[in-house]
Amino acid sequence: MRQKTISALRFQVKNHVRFATVIFSIQIRNVMNLQSILEPFANFCQWTFKNILDPIGPAFNWICIVFAFVAIGYWLRRQGKYNRKAAAEGTIK
Repeated sequence: MRQKTISALRFQVKNHVRFATVIFSIQIRNVMNLQSILEPFANFCQWTFKNILDPIGPAFNWICIVFAFVAIGYWLRRQGKYNRKAAAEGTIK
């Protein structure tokens, strides 16, 4: 009985090792390099500039500039509130 159990266990271990070897060899053959990852991203960026940003023209630049000024104004207003609060609490240097 013990001999059967040991041989069955060896058979199972051999099968698992074979299965792991097959999985590992498949993974080695299908290794992706950085070029295969970055090339689709680069193609998407080129498509975006050609089909979306180029027809818009300088309007996109003006949208970015206006957004930057609005964001800076918001940030300065919040910073002023924090400075006034710190001055009132005496925690500002």
